[in-house]
Amino acid sequence: MAVHHHPLTARYTRDSQKLAYIIDNSVFLGQRPDPERPHAMLIAVWAPPSTGRGSGFYACFRIRHADGAATSATLYCFYDGADGSPSLKSVEAAHHFAHKHGFVRP
Repeated sequence: MAVHHHPLTARYTRDSQKLAYIIDNSVFLGQRPDPERPHAMLIAVWAPPSTGRGSGFYACFRIRHADGAATSATLYCFYDGADGSPSLKSVEAAHHFAHKHGFVRP
């Protein structure tokens, strides 16, 4: 699993510190094909705030696959309400945001 952002901003540094929490506590919001990579799928997830209050953690991953199996995953989008990023305080708000950006549940 990798965190990918150039330059590596403070928000993405925070994400790399919260990556295990996001993986263990996230809710699947939807998926969509990656228009730039035919062997990849994009997924959106949301995890509740680790402190129990404030913004949750919205993240998108690019899952590369071959022969029906995932081969790698890269986090390329992370919003936690800081640094001007969207503040999504509920799974409902996160689902609406993901749907607005083309992510659907299969």
